[in-house]
Amino acid sequence: MVEHNLAKVGVEVVARDFKDAFGKKQLFVQVEILQEIGDCRQGAKGWTLKNNLK
Repeated sequence: MVEHNLAKVGVEVVARDFKDAFGKKQLFVQVEILQEIGDCRQGAKGWTLKNNLK
């Protein structure tokens, strides 16, 4: 689930890719929204910090 402005809290996503930035503390994850909820479109992709994911 994501906790970021890409999608609402609780929206289920799948991780598609990972990129390091400034070491392991800043690991970015490319996510894809699995289910359309409100204004979150199914299939939309974006990047977020791993700390924003549960």
